Amino acid sequence: MPAARAAIAEPEHVDRLVLFAPITSRATKPVLPSLPAWSDVTIEAQHARFTEDVPSSHAPLLVAFDRWAPAYLASDPNAASRTPPAVRIPHGPRADNADAWAGYLAWNPAELTRPLAIVRGAWDSLCTDADVAGLLAMATSAPERLDTRLDAGTHLMHLETGRRVRYESVGRALKGEKP
Repeated sequence: MPAARAAIAEPEHVDRLVLFAPITSRATKPVLPSLPAWSDVTIEAQHARFTEDVPSSHAPLLVAFDRWAPAYLASDPNAASRTPPAVRIPHGPRADNADAWAGYLAWNPAELTRPLAIVRGAWDSLCTDADVAGLLAMATSAPERLDTRLDAGTHLMHLETGRRVRYESVGRALKGEKP
């Protein structure tokens, strides 16, 4: 959302906008949930979130979770004092997502005047085919609109075995190359 807002506010400084798995408005307008300001998230909860969209018949995609987990806990100096150890995270991003899904997107895609490319994983439940189609349809002033859907990836593709394909796809999109 911040990158899109910047591209709209200062288009002369942006050649093209490439978004990885953006959260956008949804046709269904759910009731906005009431969220606490923060929650405590364990390593186990993160692992479940990181792997929930991978089909059970597919090999695991997550890379180096065993090295990531201790660094995650170390990011909160009070994590070890909680039972079980957990990182306290703010709910601002979840609230932004809920707002977007309820039709309150923090930016207006119709105001984007630069080429728009979206790169995403095929198994991403937070950025679905319908979400992307809707976003591209709303971006009526973007001179180019491109959707690149990568096989065997989720919303967290940057933490998965396919991350290099994602990086290469983003690089091609930044150059204005087709997938």
